[in-house]
Amino acid sequence: MNIHTLKIFCDVIDTCSFSETAQLNFITQSAVSQQITSLERKLDDPLFIRGKGNFELTPGGKVLYKYAKEILHLYQCITNEISMAKNVISGTIKVATIYSIGLHELPPITSFFAKEYPDVQLDIQYARMDKVYDSVRNGAVDLGIVAFPKKDSHVDVAPFRKDHLVLIIGANHPLKEKKSIKLSEINGEDFIAFDKDIPTAKAINKEFKDRNITVNTVMSFDNIETIKRAVEIETGISIVPKATIINELKIGLLHAVEFEDFYWERPLGIITRSGREVQSIVELFMNYLQKAEI
Repeated sequence: MNIHTLKIFCDVIDTCSFSETAQLNFITQSAVSQQITSLERKLDDPLFIRGKGNFELTPGGKVLYKYAKEILHLYQCITNEISMAKNVISGTIKVATIYSIGLHELPPITSFFAKEYPDVQLDIQYARMDKVYDSVRNGAVDLGIVAFPKKDSHVDVAPFRKDHLVLIIGANHPLKEKKSIKLSEINGEDFIAFDKDIPTAKAINKEFKDRNITVNTVMSFDNIETIKRAVEIETGISIVPKATIINELKIGLLHAVEFEDFYWERPLGIITRSGREVQSIVELFMNYLQKAEI
């Protein structure tokens, strides 16, 4: 059993695909199968329940996955810390983030970081908030970046920044001539919402309820990109972070309207697994994120 075999085993589970694992590790699909079979023979345990359309771990497979993840993490820590000790800043940092942050907040920061630390590889994965938390809890990533970070006994939270939320409308909407309005002025408007389980939706709905604002929710989506497209075609209005619509504002696809009586923000946070020592290289990146200005 070696580190490479454990990585292949974990990649198969994480991707749910032998072919994708083969591509990730630059080997053939047959080689992946051989590695898994060899591992099963050494442990004298069938790690997978094999069947059509099924991809499930046996009890033994679940145990191996749990500890293999820890071994791979420790191995990565060793290589990263040795590099740092030699004043060579190199290694890999695995990051999970929600789509809006990953697509709009991180690129300018990671671009500068890559130029300053060219030997550090940033592996950035995009997912819904619950999946980001899962990835941090199970050690699949070094850190996560989320909006409205929640209390969780398995996760430590560090502040990142705050997003300014604005009303967005289509290019031909009657409100396009206004730079700002009172929140009450959107009463009765057709509204494109976030799905109810998304933290930003919960914050917006709470504010509506507290201020007796009623909108006509015509659609709801789990990501900002789809919401923006719906607003562009005049399906309704919405409220999103201003940082996510910079390009649309430049070319006139959308208009942003401020609120006169309310300054709306959503906090962003960096989450790490509680009880796990943060690697020096990961701490370096976290500090870079917190100090970065867009």
